[in-house]
Amino acid sequence: TSIMGVINLTPDSFSDGGVNVDTDAALRNAEAMVTHGVDYLDVGGESTRPGSTPPSLHEELDRVLPLVERLSTTFDVPISVDTRRSEVALAARDAGAACTNDVSGGAYDAEMLRVLADDDQQRGVVLMHMRGEPSTMNSLASYEDVVAEVSVELRERVTAALDAGICPWRIVVDPGIGFAKNTEHNVALLRNLAQFKRNLGNLPVLVGASRKRFLGDLAGEADASKRDAATAGACLPGCVDPQRGRHHPLCPNVGRWMQPGAPRASSEPRAAPSPSRSAPTATTTRCSTIPTAPRPAPPPKRRPRARRGRSRRRRATPRSASATRSARARRRSRASVDGSR
Repeated sequence: TSIMGVINLTPDSFSDGGVNVDTDAALRNAEAMVTHGVDYLDVGGESTRPGSTPPSLHEELDRVLPLVERLSTTFDVPISVDTRRSEVALAARDAGAACTNDVSGGAYDAEMLRVLADDDQQRGVVLMHMRGEPSTMNSLASYEDVVAEVSVELRERVTAALDAGICPWRIVVDPGIGFAKNTEHNVALLRNLAQFKRNLGNLPVLVGASRKRFLGDLAGEADASKRDAATAGACLPGCVDPQRGRHHPLCPNVGRWMQPGAPRASSEPRAAPSPSRSAPTATTTRCSTIPTAPRPAPPPKRRPRARRGRSRRRRATPRSASATRSARARRRSRASVDGSR
């Protein structure tokens, strides 16, 4: 299990809108995440919260490209770009992005899957489930069986990606927590992540639950910035990898994780942050792997001692008073017979 740090470059994001609009502020935030152990950085220039409208192509490019260029040359951490536009995906790839994260599953832009398939370096592709547009998706949150229906609809997007020429090992699937789903739907998906993964052919799964509205509904917290504890609780079903026996705790501004098999740009150690710049104090929890405590070895079993000779069998229950008197009478009679001989 790995952690993806999210950097929103939009002024209207539901969680941290306006915090990272300045490139230097976004770099400091990214540095804090890298210091605390994130495995990926996800950069987005479009707010896809319910009811939002997309920015212009020029505006999204101006938000995303400068930061992607700086991040790719500053940190040895794979950069993912959250976009629905093929032009942004292509430009970000040229700027150093290692993965494209499309919340529409490649359905918004007809050229997206073709552009992603035409990649000599075979970078990663995240396909997420969503119905409609951010402005209309809440009205489409109607399911009989949310796990089965999301699996079927997302499988169609995976098939379209394969038909476009994207290799299956490049694909990561995302159930789209909060996208055309209400609180009940989100909880059902989180509870059934294992089944969802099996439905998608055991492809790697990316889940984004960080600070979303359904967590506020469950925890009774209206302020999105105060939902980090709820985020950690929502992430626990997917954080534990039984084969590795370890998990990642979550820290502020980190609410996505990617399972093993997702693309990484390099296996070399990540670059250390510049000593001249200190990490913000808002992020205080160390995001590193914590191995589970080893179980104590069981005590050695003692071999039973072999008995020598035949042991005398003992009665399991004491004799009754009448049985005792009868036994004494028999012994006296035998003694009197022996004495008369």
